[in-house]
Amino acid sequence: MNGINTPEVGKVLAENGLKYIPEAHCYLRVDGQRIDATKEGFDISHFTNDILTEMVINVEQIGDYKVIMHKNFLKKWLAKQSLPISADQLWEIREKCIEQLSKE
Repeated sequence: MNGINTPEVGKVLAENGLKYIPEAHCYLRVDGQRIDATKEGFDISHFTNDILTEMVINVEQIGDYKVIMHKNFLKKWLAKQSLPISADQLWEIREKCIEQLSKE
């Protein structure tokens, strides 16, 4: 997520000195096409160029597995970025971003 592909989170990211934060986002792939049913009118093309990695998961993995995978990904990303924050702080920033998205 960044201020361009997800404008609602731009302020939270800026306040925390981040240009972007990786988000584990679920969408469907049908006949090679990405389909996102997150909300009506959502245009998946807003972030397709920003996808860092894709992983196929089963419906049963959308809960706990996805959260664990996401937190592990963020820990590795954080280490590569050499940012002066902890993984827990990064997760809190992510949660603030998600909160902003839910205010629509």
